Amino acid sequence: MNPNYKNILVSSKNDQKNKTEIFFIDNIKNYLENVKLPFALSKSEDLIHNVYEGGFKIWECTFDVLDFLQESKIDLKDKSVLDLGCGQGLLGIYALQNDAKSVLFQDYNSEVLQYFTYMNLQANFKNITEYHKKIRFISGDWIPFIRKVSESINEFCVLNSGSEIKTEYDQEFDFIFMSEVIYKVENYPKIAEIIEKLLKSKDGLCILGTKLYYFGVGGSVPEFADYILKNKPNLKIIEQIEINSKKSNKRAIVLIKKI
Repeated sequence: MNPNYKNILVSSKNDQKNKTEIFFIDNIKNYLENVKLPFALSKSEDLIHNVYEGGFKIWECTFDVLDFLQESKIDLKDKSVLDLGCGQGLLGIYALQNDAKSVLFQDYNSEVLQYFTYMNLQANFKNITEYHKKIRFISGDWIPFIRKVSESINEFCVLNSGSEIKTEYDQEFDFIFMSEVIYKVENYPKIAEIIEKLLKSKDGLCILGTKLYYFGVGGSVPEFADYILKNKPNLKIIEQIEINSKKSNKRAIVLIKKI
């Protein structure tokens, strides 16, 4: 089955005329039935520990980050962006649509990057080959991720069976986007290390969309903030914007900078 695409319009409450349209795969479960995966994934599973980390699903805080970017008029022109735990890649796609210089899409599973992230890129950019030098893919666990960035690894060519793309890869980023990545306490050191090592010191900004508490798995904003305070003195949470839709768990946009 071919993917069916759905579109969303991201707009500001105060500026309804300027909208960003993003297309993404909507028939996820049916589409996955025709994708050969190296692991078995039932229709009810969002995560499989150390095997699959939820990249096929679009988590609700992704839309919170998109709304924040549009509402705050974040200037992405000529900026380098890391979409960490990108899944379907909506945040990175938004950055490219708003003239980002480059986007590194990272997900735990290479299959997510191949069958979802890149498919969404093709749906949003009809002249996708013109963007090949702007995009970069890296999969796998976050422990070796910093090393892979420094070694200029790009899995895009492997995933798409293309010739090598000659370009200079960013070693640090103006923006790091993250959505729903702090659901495991054990991941805090990895995430904090990535922010510390890969976020630019001058004017760099990490934007995290998250639930305040992940009931049943242990992660939470207060615990993550406490970890940063105690272990990363050169990082600072500069703002926490709480979101309460009254329809689900309380959520937040957390902004982190280097000091």
